Amino acid sequence: MGKPPKQDRTLELKCTPHKAASGGWRIEWEETGSNPNMPNMVDKDGNIDLKKMPNQAKFTNRIDITITLDTSAMMALDPPVTGSWSTQSDGKVGSFCWFGADEHGHYDPAKPITVPDLLPRRLSDTVMVIDDQRELSGPSYGFALSVELGGGENGKITIDPMLSSKGVGGDGR
Repeated sequence: MGKPPKQDRTLELKCTPHKAASGGWRIEWEETGSNPNMPNMVDKDGNIDLKKMPNQAKFTNRIDITITLDTSAMMALDPPVTGSWSTQSDGKVGSFCWFGADEHGHYDPAKPITVPDLLPRRLSDTVMVIDDQRELSGPSYGFALSVELGGGENGKITIDPMLSSKGVGGDGR
């Protein structure tokens, strides 16, 4: 019998929009799970640092990221605001997820690019997955998420954190 196939890594995040006093929105991020255990992969701005992946032989260096939209703070407003991931799936601005090239830690979410080996899928109004098929070395990307607003407010929120290049064992390789 051969070795069992390696598993993709998984990272689970919660994204909670809060109405700011200024009238805009601020986003709170929380890492809710990972396999293998990979704490502190996401920062307060939703940036995901894949260079912190632990080196574990039974896992691939691909990491599938599940992002759950938590609308509890939106529904607590008066009047309540509903929210869901946008429904477009064409990879363009306003889609539920699109990518941008990293230019020294910054990117313009208004200029989407195609990344064939990062496959976003909208599973429901509040759950989306970025299915990673990239090999170990790859550039950093910005990724943008769009939340459609309804109820007490109409329009969209664009959320645009960074997804770092990969590495294992914290050494960036």
